[in-house]
Amino acid sequence: MREIAGGAVDRGWDSCVVVAADDRRRDQETRAGTVVVRTPTLARPLSFPLTLGYGQALAEAEADVLLVHEPTLLAATALRTRPSLRGGFGRIMVWWHSDIIRQRALAPIYGPIINHHLTTADRIIVATPHHISSSEVLPRFADKIDVVPYGIDLSRYEWTPERAARVEALKEELAGDDALIVSAGRLARYKGIGQLVAAFEHVKDAHLVVAGDGPCAGEIAASAAAQPRRLTMMPHLDAQMFVDLLWAADVFAMPSIHNSEAFGIAQVEAMACRTPVVTYDLPTGVTWVNRDGETGLVAPLGDIEALAQSLQQLIDDPAHRSELGEAAQQWAHATFDRKDMLDSIFSVFDSPQPWQPPNVALQLEPAPHLLDR
Repeated sequence: MREIAGGAVDRGWDSCVVVAADDRRRDQETRAGTVVVRTPTLARPLSFPLTLGYGQALAEAEADVLLVHEPTLLAATALRTRPSLRGGFGRIMVWWHSDIIRQRALAPIYGPIINHHLTTADRIIVATPHHISSSEVLPRFADKIDVVPYGIDLSRYEWTPERAARVEALKEELAGDDALIVSAGRLARYKGIGQLVAAFEHVKDAHLVVAGDGPCAGEIAASAAAQPRRLTMMPHLDAQMFVDLLWAADVFAMPSIHNSEAFGIAQVEAMACRTPVVTYDLPTGVTWVNRDGETGLVAPLGDIEALAQSLQQLIDDPAHRSELGEAAQQWAHATFDRKDMLDSIFSVFDSPQPWQPPNVALQLEPAPHLLDR
């Protein structure tokens, strides 16, 4: 949302973001040229914000384009209950990030709202083709869906002499002569962190770093794998050290086990640092991003033994690891650049016809503009 709002300002558009506040106060500010309106939130039952004045804030934000990020259901509910809102916007775009997973039992309630929302939207945007094929609601709207991969600022991940010195010292400190496996993200059960730790118990000649915090942190700290020189937990990292850690990693593990993981931006960040990725075979965008045998390895979903074998395979074969890492970096630069995402999004805004980015072949040849690791 921040990237699109900033991209609009850079293109000379007026930009406004309407969101639910974290508390009961209404707030409005201008940040980097974008007006940000936060409406008061009374409670968040089942993660759905009960906020006051959201529909009115939309009514006051008349625009040529309304881009709705779903599945929050805030704008969808407002547009369904107040049909007059539709007239205030030239076009309505829905960026569908994921199906509703945790609250799917409530589908009889929210289903009609989603169906109306997607039916009346001018275009629907998703990050990968797998978002369509793995969805329970999107396939019937396929004729108005555009695929725009998420983009990141790749300049943050550049290899420099200063970074090289930090990375060498960090890897020596954490792993010594062992291979370094890194996993990063919120330590929640759907992220599969428990399965990764269980798999790591069977992995040899490696050190595991778990970066992040969350409800499963205590479980990891108490696991059999949490031994000196075997596992390090790093709950708080600044941006520079996080990127250094991704460069230091020999393998990046993202063992998410639930469709709540619809993409996995962290694996793109690892690829930008020339680090191969190991994931489970989720039907979501996870395995569109990480391509088995090309940018990393993919283990059968929930198979802890296979996950351990995939990690061990890359640890034992540095040449294959390097080959996958180079291809992963090529894929990241060819497909997940922030500028390309913004150009694509605004092409969708400007075009009444379905828009698709050009097919990107996975190039295995070294790119002359990328610095050697």
